[in-house]
Amino acid sequence: MASISDFHNLWPKEIEEQWHLQGIIYIDNKRTGQQMPLKVSLLNDLEKHPVRLNILAKAEEIKQPWLVVHGNEDTTVPLSHARELKDANPNSEFFQIPGADHTFGATHPYLKNILPSPLLKFCINAVIFLNK
Repeated sequence: MASISDFHNLWPKEIEEQWHLQGIIYIDNKRTGQQMPLKVSLLNDLEKHPVRLNILAKAEEIKQPWLVVHGNEDTTVPLSHARELKDANPNSEFFQIPGADHTFGATHPYLKNILPSPLLKFCINAVIFLNK
């Protein structure tokens, strides 16, 4: 559900040296406008464990069927990530939700009594997938 396919395309490569020096960087959250802190421990883990933390390589290893769902209006994680995950494994099923953003129209806290249309579409398709 709106998942990333790779950690390294979440930030520009050229900031990594400064990140090591400072111990923390701040990335703009495109959805909320917040400055999201990323500690250097994330970068260190990715450098120490490149095989274990390779999302696409791990996606290739999944044996059971799995569902990849992404909105075509997600400005947080590009739709290309979902396609890469789908392409990595023939056991995956890809479902694109037109008009859906990163949260499928939901907010936190969610105070309404009905689901937003994109999230309802996700839920319906997830139930169909799980009932197969």
